[in-house]
Formats: sequence, structure tokens, C-alpha cells
Amino acid sequence: RLEDVEPGRPGPGEVAVEIKAAATCGTDLKSYRRGHPTLFPTLPARFGHEFAGVVTDVGEGVTKFKPGQRVVAANTCPCGSCWACTIGRESLCENLQYLNGAFAEQIVIPAAIVARNTYEIPETLAFEAAAPLEPLSTVVHGMAESGITMGDTVVVNGAGPIGQMYIRLAQLRGASVIAADMSPGRLAQAKAAGAVEIVDLSGIETV
Repeated sequence: RLEDVEPGRPGPGEVAVEIKAAATCGTDLKSYRRGHPTLFPTLPARFGHEFAGVVTDVGEGVTKFKPGQRVVAANTCPCGSCWACTIGRESLCENLQYLNGAFAEQIVIPAAIVARNTYEIPETLAFEAAAPLEPLSTVVHGMAESGITMGDTVVVNGAGPIGQMYIRLAQLRGASVIAADMSPGRLAQAKAAGAVEIVDLSGIETV
């Protein structure tokens, strides 16, 4: 439901941001339909975690940011001390801190995310382009794990938003990309993004 809430005030290490753009993640839709025990342990809860905006206020001790700066923040932050973090597998952090509430005019970013996963964005970058930082980060991580290099031929199966990011980043690594999907619109976008071949899966029978 839509609800009016009081604006938040940043505590020590926190930053308040006026939301200028917020993207909708597939996780938002799934959580809305059936809940999510990790992201939303209690309900009702505020939705939205991919956003960019302008700093309006900073809490005590914040020196990296100031009002008026254009920023984007990731929606999580690893603890840095659990077994996964200590071996460099931070995506498996047992104490991952989450941030939700970007489907609103304002959000307060927790101190841990301010310190580690909040970034200033230049005037030349649109808020709408900066908001999907989190899905882009997953693609960057996947590229690092994949070992894709110059001269490789890569098949991207699924040309949605994350697939499109893989298409672009694989090309930047020097790979030739083949994109497969069932959507003509997504395939057209993949072709425009530089895929050397596209494969329409809509007519393929499954067994």
C-alpha cells in the first residue's frame, strides 16, 4: 500500500538522500508476491533498493559526503568479519546488511553502506543510468569469475537487463557475443548492443 511516513534523520555515519530515480528489481516483484524472509523479515516494509539521488543531510562523523552531492548506493554491505568475508567470498556474508525503502522521496543510508558502498556520481551521468548499480555489480563479479578474455565466443542466454550488461562487458573484454532469448524486443536490443548473432528461442520445442 501507499503510506505517508515521517522523513528520516541521519544518525552517526549515516546519510539522507533525496531519491531522484529508483529501479524495480525482480526481487522486488517476487517479494511483493510471496515475501522474502531475509530482505523483509517483518511486514509491512518499505520496498525498493536500486536508486540514485542527492544528499540532503549527513550524520555526525560523515566527511566523505555533503549536501548537494549526487550519489548512488549499493543495497548491501558485508560485515567483513565472518568466515566468508575473511576468505574473500563477501557475496556469501552471513551478516549481510540490507537497505530497502527507495520507492519513496527520501532514504537514509546506514553507516556501514555509507562507508563502504556509496559513491559520488558525476553530473554527466543520469540518475536513471546510475540507479542499477547493484545488478551491474553482480555482472562485474560474474565476469571476474568467468575468465572471459579476448578472442572468446560467448553465449548469453537471456537478454534481459542483466543479459544486456553481460553483452556489453563481454565485448569490452574482446569477446564475440551470441545472444539468445524468446523476446523479439530484447533480441533487437542485444543486436543494437553489439551481439554478432542473435538466436530466437521462441520457436524451439522443448522435451
